[in-house]
Amino acid sequence: MTDVVLGFKAFDMHELLCHFVAREAGFYRRQGLSVGLIDTTFVADEDLPPVFFSAACGAALAAWLQGRPQKVVLVATDCPMFWLYGRGDLQALRRSRIASYPAAAPPSHFLNAALALEGLQTGVDVEVLAARDDSARIGLLAAGDVDAAVVSSALPPAVAAAYGLKPRLFFADRIRVPTTGLAIDPRLQRSQPEIVRAMVAAAGESLQLIKTRDVLVEKVLSEYFHIPLHALRSTADLAAGCFSGSGQSREDIRETAITLMQGQLQCNRPRQADALYDFSLLNALSPLNSRL
Repeated sequence: MTDVVLGFKAFDMHELLCHFVAREAGFYRRQGLSVGLIDTTFVADEDLPPVFFSAACGAALAAWLQGRPQKVVLVATDCPMFWLYGRGDLQALRRSRIASYPAAAPPSHFLNAALALEGLQTGVDVEVLAARDDSARIGLLAAGDVDAAVVSSALPPAVAAAYGLKPRLFFADRIRVPTTGLAIDPRLQRSQPEIVRAMVAAAGESLQLIKTRDVLVEKVLSEYFHIPLHALRSTADLAAGCFSGSGQSREDIRETAITLMQGQLQCNRPRQADALYDFSLLNALSPLNSRL
């Protein structure tokens, strides 16, 4: 078995459903891989292990635009799975306070872009307050200290409804960005191509089960993400609708995502999507792709 490390920014189904399905279904084992997880939120690039993949493709896009070498070899979803919960409709948020992610985090940029499409400018029409996690954001909303809160897929709508929370905005309804999948340092593809191929193959098979609503997906949602029984089917359906069937993202979505993040990061250097997104390994897995 080859040891591989997969990094994540958030322990939720958005980033890690594909991983746990691959593990529970035996896809890693079939590829000769032993994949462990690390939280990379506070890990510097130079301290990452040598055989390292990241599930956070939104963060990889931001890093690439800022000049750090990145390559996205599989997109699990280009539907940002974040919700804005709050009181009233979106226009009622004008002159309100929103609990969100820290300003440098990709979901914060996604919020800015999604609200802009509704004619709301953060810092002008709404005040955004950074909070460390979903619990803090929901706590602030419940306490009445904010009018709305950005929440991850750790609390999908079917679960949030039990707490009386209603989504006012699903980010994926407004913007499309390759947010999760497999991102690497390009040097890994040059030095360890077979490991990269094996990870892409395992993740691709995982996506197949997610898209077909296999019973294993509900098992993973229950055991690893603590989705309650009453919300399992609807949450599995949500994942099937959001996750990719091919492990890829359309060229127009990739180009638009780059433009969006360039605007958010105030990075004006022209960058070509094909320099970041490389689906050649997926294209080479013809037997797999015929099943996807």
